[in-house]
Amino acid sequence: MSDKGSIDSDRIAPSAKADRVVLVPYDPAWPERFAEIERELRQLLGTTLSRIEHIGSTAVPGLPAKPIIDVLAEVPDQEVARTVAVPALLAAGYYECYWQFDLPPGHFTCVKRDTHTYHRLVHLHLAPAGHPQWRSLAFRDYLRSHPGEARRYQDLKKDLAVRFAEDREGYTVAKTDYIRETTERALGLALARGSGATAQFLLGDPELEMLPVAIETRVDDGADSPNGGGREET
Repeated sequence: MSDKGSIDSDRIAPSAKADRVVLVPYDPAWPERFAEIERELRQLLGTTLSRIEHIGSTAVPGLPAKPIIDVLAEVPDQEVARTVAVPALLAAGYYECYWQFDLPPGHFTCVKRDTHTYHRLVHLHLAPAGHPQWRSLAFRDYLRSHPGEARRYQDLKKDLAVRFAEDREGYTVAKTDYIRETTERALGLALARGSGATAQFLLGDPELEMLPVAIETRVDDGADSPNGGGREET
């Protein structure tokens, strides 16, 4: 086990080049690629995974992204993830699985790479219901329904990809504040409306009681505005 908690870190030694930050234009094939991954996971783990979602930038139509499919799967608890899901994933070719601490109480993340280039293909997050990782659904759904906000995120990503081209971790950290603020706005809006899949799924998260219910004040009226809609900040 490595210092980063990797369960199977010795199986490959990816080059730094393989982990460079490179954004590509949105690929309409990404949703089908996710569907293929979902089918593979269902065949491999069956009812161990009660829900599988496509998250991240590749789940937002039109948004440039690193060509890596981000997947969030629900497990009963972290012990099942450790003893059942992770061993099966490693045996099936998810070359790295490690405990990720960024969102307490942490969760398992597995990375599948191309066996020849070592480029990342899939990031799979395993988390039980109510885990903060599920808030990523709110971020995804908000960008899908607010094209002006998606353009703002696109501009940020492009700028950071230049600044942190050789520093994948730095690129990820630099997006953290924007993602957190936008997610809180999205959760506040969903909960205030009391409708939609995001609100219904996240209402059971006790930590949401600590979130301010932000009222949506940005004018974000679609793709016709050359400036990406209004930028009135909450």
